[in-house]
Amino acid sequence: MIPIAHGRQGDIYAIRIQEQDDPNDHGSSSSEVFSNNTVSKDERKDKYGHADRSRGWKALKIVYAPRDGYIRGNEPHNVLKEVELLRKIDHPNIITLLNYTFDEEILQHRLTLPLYPMSLSDLFQDPSFSPTDVDIPKIISYQLLNAISYLHSMNPPIAHRDVNPSNVMFDKQGRLKLIDFGIAYSPKSGESRDSFLVGGVKMVEGDGIKANEGGRVKDHEWEENVGRSKEDDHNMCCDVGTGSYRAPELLFSPRSYDPLKVDLWSVGCIVAQFFRPYGSALDSPSSDTSSSLSNVDSSDSSDEDQMDPLDNEPSSSIQTRRPLLDSTYGSLGLASSIFKVLGKPSPENWPGFTTLPDSDKIDFSDSTLRPISDHLPLLRHLSEDTQIDVLEVIEGLLRLDPESRIRADLVLVMRWVKDIHDVCCKAKEEGGLKQRLRIAIIRYGNLESETHKGGA
Repeated sequence: MIPIAHGRQGDIYAIRIQEQDDPNDHGSSSSEVFSNNTVSKDERKDKYGHADRSRGWKALKIVYAPRDGYIRGNEPHNVLKEVELLRKIDHPNIITLLNYTFDEEILQHRLTLPLYPMSLSDLFQDPSFSPTDVDIPKIISYQLLNAISYLHSMNPPIAHRDVNPSNVMFDKQGRLKLIDFGIAYSPKSGESRDSFLVGGVKMVEGDGIKANEGGRVKDHEWEENVGRSKEDDHNMCCDVGTGSYRAPELLFSPRSYDPLKVDLWSVGCIVAQFFRPYGSALDSPSSDTSSSLSNVDSSDSSDEDQMDPLDNEPSSSIQTRRPLLDSTYGSLGLASSIFKVLGKPSPENWPGFTTLPDSDKIDFSDSTLRPISDHLPLLRHLSEDTQIDVLEVIEGLLRLDPESRIRADLVLVMRWVKDIHDVCCKAKEEGGLKQRLRIAIIRYGNLESETHKGGA
């Protein structure tokens, strides 16, 4: 067992199928068997028919929390709510929950998930990556928008609320996978079950939700315990999202907001980042933020401004494709960065801004606006028509007024992605993203030797 990450959302390990899943027990065999891996290695496929060449490696997420998943002071994180949402999701561009168990004695939640070799953050940190590289930005953006459109079309809809490059992964064939639903939000549906499908496998007594004594969670227990995140449509947590990808409405302490619009903003930030220059993450459009603004915010840093190992926004020491917006100085610094790029809020561009509780917290200075294309220098490598099409997508998603942001399903029919089938065929012929996975796949394959070194 190999530790991958640690943070307030849980500990992540790389494990082999049939390996013990207790990180504190390196000698005894596991009492749980991963139910979705009973076929042979050569025959193993995921539920969409794609070959699984993971050689038995999976990810194990371990969270210590009461049965209901709720920990005071850790809002809105709730592992049981994450399980409840993942069990409803069935989409090729979203991670699949393979198994879930709960140990009553030590209050340990264990989620078994696929292990992916590379994230979008890794791709952005690759200096050789070019936005003209076999239309990779279009292919990635299309898959991400597909995932978001699916979530937003569910009944009730699901908002991810933390779409950022570290939560966008790729499997070994280059397919995008949206991960980490730890702070996702969805209105309660009132649904409860004691058996359900997870990853195409019916979870029942013995391999699904159960306490360590083997007792199945009853209907009333599941209904009482699942996803008690202390949030509702009128009392929502605004401390969500990661750094430069947070929507502007979250920065002014709203008690209620449309979480679906938050996702759309984050996707717009990611699409724009494909066409940003490569360098230090600090060198973004608002790197000249005034010292008075930084002093105002740095003395009152909140939880969302603290770095979480599982919320991997690039640090200033890492060279990466720079984010469009700069969150170096916290929430107010990010707001300043947004308004320098898109303009100060006004009745025309954001009618509801003055209704936000902290809208009068600081008077942001006026700045000379430039076309957003000036902040995306790599766009000039594309044809003039393609530049127009890309900007149509970015400008449609990055609008200050949440209500005016274009829905994901409408972006999917815009001109930029209308030729996605031909683009994907070309990328497949030329290697596309799969070629860029080579280093990550080698690292993934080295898990075997790392296991021997670590003695797990």
